[in-house]
Parts: sequence; structure tokens; C-alpha cells
Amino acid sequence: MNDTTRDLDAEGAAWAADANTLGAFVMAELVNRRDVWGGYLPMHRREAGADKVRTCPPVAKRGHVALSRLVLYRHFVGRDVGDVIGLHAMSASDMARFGAFDFDAHGGGVDLLALEHAVTWCTERLAEFGLGVLIEDSDGGGGAHLWVRFDAPVDGASLFALLTHIASTCHAATGVRPETFPKQPSTRGAFGNWLRLPGRHHTRAHWSRLARPGTAWSVGRDAVACLLEWPASSAEAVPPADAWPSQRTVLNAQHLRISETTSRPTCTADSFDAARVRDALAYLDADDYHTWLRVGLALKSTGDAAGWPLWCEWSQRSAKFDDDAQARKWSSLTPRDITIASLFYEAQQRGWQPVTAHDARAPRGITTRTRPLAGLADPQHRALVDALRRGTIGRAS
Repeated sequence: MNDTTRDLDAEGAAWAADANTLGAFVMAELVNRRDVWGGYLPMHRREAGADKVRTCPPVAKRGHVALSRLVLYRHFVGRDVGDVIGLHAMSASDMARFGAFDFDAHGGGVDLLALEHAVTWCTERLAEFGLGVLIEDSDGGGGAHLWVRFDAPVDGASLFALLTHIASTCHAATGVRPETFPKQPSTRGAFGNWLRLPGRHHTRAHWSRLARPGTAWSVGRDAVACLLEWPASSAEAVPPADAWPSQRTVLNAQHLRISETTSRPTCTADSFDAARVRDALAYLDADDYHTWLRVGLALKSTGDAAGWPLWCEWSQRSAKFDDDAQARKWSSLTPRDITIASLFYEAQQRGWQPVTAHDARAPRGITTRTRPLAGLADPQHRALVDALRRGTIGRAS
């Protein structure tokens, strides 16, 4: 199912019909602070190039007006984009009732398959700590939010440390670094950051689609039920902030090659699965020069020693194969915007299906099911997770 076949009026009506119930649920389970919340300007007040977001209420009314069930009701009714709101990720005392990742698909040049892999990666990393997620198709264009709610308020610094660690390993493995909510260990007396609630989009003709891992997208009334039935995770599952190794690296950091300054997406040896690549290559035409070149760039972008022999093995399917020309081209290849995810995407466009068939109702860029990704069974990473959950790691000196 795609956006062109959706009945958005019916979906909006379903959210509006349960707006009171949804507002009560959010107020009871998710709201961290009521003195401020996030909002958007109505369309008639937006100006080209100007910011459309705002912190509510206006400064003059702060301390006199609080986030109410009526404000939440209007959000879920979604009569106007000016009614759409978001919640701050931490309270004034630096406690959090939810955590989230934001996978941004705005702008051009976004590798939607890489976003899909990143959503899966973070979902599985959270599951390793016993944390379940709500997956939100947040904009209908490939972007996603992953939400975790807790059965009791969590220390914001501890939640930030956990989410930052997962975001760093996600970047190393997929080339995508999601935004985290909260974005800092403490608000330091400020308000911190906020994330838009599920429901109507602030600009696009889109209502959130929701899913739990392993299920199909739900829309309209089913999406409302998915949100209301979203189970809480244990606050005790979040390791304390001082349990993490210094600089948020994992024990096997050399293998994962985590770098806070890496600007070009990379795929490391731990996330490189030669069998999976070989399977995908079976769907690509080695006779086509453009495809041949892109495959070489994708394999070289991994930095893995297996990239070169895999490219040669696949290239030999073509009568044009030449050892010397192949070696010269490999030496000259400089990957920039092409990653191993680009190879997987092109193979999928030609019929390749990784592991199991993709849910036809899921938009490009987001998957509502989890599947094994290479590197997840790394024993050093598993050791870190187990140690953190046991509380046996202290801050490294």
C-alpha cells in the first residue's frame, strides 16, 4: 500500500474520533513537562525560509498556561496544522518518560535503503536491552520515528547515554546517524528538545502509520489502537549513565570503527556480509558499465578486504572482463555518495528480496519487521550488552 491509495480523510476521521482517549493516554503516559511544549505555525503565518516551529505557550503566557487535555485533543483531531504539537523529551528535573530516534528523510540524496537498515539496527539494539519500540512512519516519505515508553520516569542522562551509544553503532554499521531524544544528558535549566507526536503531519498530507516490530503498518483506527495498546518498557532496563565505557565506545571499537567525526557513510568489516552481497549481486547485470562501476564503488566503500575479490568474481560473468582493466579501475575508485546499501537497493529494484519478502504496505525506507543484520552476533558487542545489563561495567578511566 502506498500514499496514492490511502483515504486520508477516513484516516483523519479515525484519529479525531478517539482524540479524547488519545489525549488522556498521552497525558498519563508520555508528558514530561506541562509548562512548555512544541508547536507549529498555521500555514497562513508561515513565510518562505522562516522557521515554522515554535515553543508554546508564548513567553508572556508561560507560568499561566499549561499543556492541557484540550491542547492534546486538538492535536489528534488535526483540524489545522497549527494544532499539531510535540512533547519535550525531559522534565525540568531531567527525567524522561519516553525516548526516541528520528530518522530524517528530508532533502535530496537520502539513501532510503540505508534508512531502512538503520531503523532495523536500532530496533534490534533496543531489544537487546529488553526495550520494545513503536515504529512510526512519520512523514510518508521514508522518515521514521522509533519510540520507547517507560513504566516509570527514567534518568535523562542514562537514557541519553544509551541512545547515543546505539546511534553511534548505527552510524558505523549503516552510515546513518539518527537524532536522539533526549539530545543532551541534562536540560541545564532550559527546555531541551521536543518531538512531534503521532497523528497529522505538520505540513504534508499524511497521518502517521504505526507498527510494532514484525507487524504490518496500521492506519486510521488500527493505528490508533496500536498507539493505545503500546506496552511500556521497564525503566530498570536502562543502564546508569556511569556504566558506559568512556567516550561511548564499545569494547570492540576497533572493529566497529565508531567515529564521532565521520562525515561519509561507511560500512565496516563487522557489518559486511559477503554471502548477502553475493546473493544480491546475482540480480545485477555485470555487462552494464554503469552497474559495474556502481557495484565497484559500493564494494570499495565498505573498506573490507572481501570487496575486491567479490567485485572480480561478479565481473567475470561478463565477456568484457579484463584483469588489468579491473585492477586499474579499482585503484582509481573513490566512493562518495554510494555505499553498500546502494548495491542492496539496486538489487531489490531488480527483484532481490533480503531474507523474507518486504511488507508491501511499508513505504520505501522503513521496514516494520526486524531481520538479522551482519555483525549482530559479534561476541564483544554481546559482552558489552550483557555486562551493562548486569551492571558489572564501571566508567573507564
